[in-house]
Amino acid sequence: LIYMRAYVMSGRMSNAKTVFLRAVNAVPWSKSVWLYGLSHIRHVFTANERSALIDVMREKEITIRTDMYEILLESAVDA
Repeated sequence: LIYMRAYVMSGRMSNAKTVFLRAVNAVPWSKSVWLYGLSHIRHVFTANERSALIDVMREKEITIRTDMYEILLESAVDA
């Protein structure tokens, strides 16, 4: 999380995305990694990428609360 936070603070979002994906691969059970990545570098991912990440979270049995209206609105905007 330290590297991801440093990249977010410096505005290097593509590097933060890379660190996030590596962290998810290394420690997929860490809910804090998932939540930080999806909340702070959310705009770097497309709606399809975010949806795929949420599906992976479900597979790993990491639960989150989502607003279905927001998800449907994002998919409509990106389509």
